[in-house]
Amino acid sequence: MTMHSRKMSSGSTTGVRSLSALAKTCSTSRVLIPNAIDKTALRAEEKLHTPFFQDRLLNCAIITKHRPRPNEIKCFHENVPVATKIIFPSDNLDLRVGGRSVVINQIGYLNALCDFLGKDPIALDADLTVLELLNELPSLDPFLVREQLKRHNFSPLDDYFAITPSDTARLEKFAYNEVRELVSLAFQSGAEAGGELVKRMSNAILATNADHRLAPLQLTLGLEGEQF
Repeated sequence: MTMHSRKMSSGSTTGVRSLSALAKTCSTSRVLIPNAIDKTALRAEEKLHTPFFQDRLLNCAIITKHRPRPNEIKCFHENVPVATKIIFPSDNLDLRVGGRSVVINQIGYLNALCDFLGKDPIALDADLTVLELLNELPSLDPFLVREQLKRHNFSPLDDYFAITPSDTARLEKFAYNEVRELVSLAFQSGAEAGGELVKRMSNAILATNADHRLAPLQLTLGLEGEQF
């Protein structure tokens, strides 16, 4: 199998979306662009910088969630409702010229990717793991991506995730409301009576390293390791 090559233009009548238009969305729930982070911030933290991918070409790729079309389903060994596509722009300075792409776990994916990058699977081991972790996710929501990688001991620079203060505020509000319902059921005390407890628990759930604080909850739910 060879990687797909296609010129992508915004005026296409075939429904192919422009790479340059795709890049403008930056890191959304459908698109992840490691190369789009602020280069000034990156240089300022150069000594501490942990790249998203170890391979230079992969770190310049565009990762998207892709719903296979009917004619693409035969490219997989099993039914895949949502796939993860890796797009390599032909010119990172002018995305209008298009690029080449490969979809994770389609037939011949590993050989095609290794051939394009000029490396064997052993040399790409860490990056292949990251790609598989991204493929496991239902979307490329920056919160999901960050936590998925951190749970597996991958910690790229936070700038890669483009999480705004308003994003954080929405997540905190959502977590608080969900936990409030749980506390109300558990103590039958009403939302207001459990306000401080709700806040402490929701903050612990959202904390990056709060395993010890959530240990009583894990014990109560009877869950182990990755399951919890």
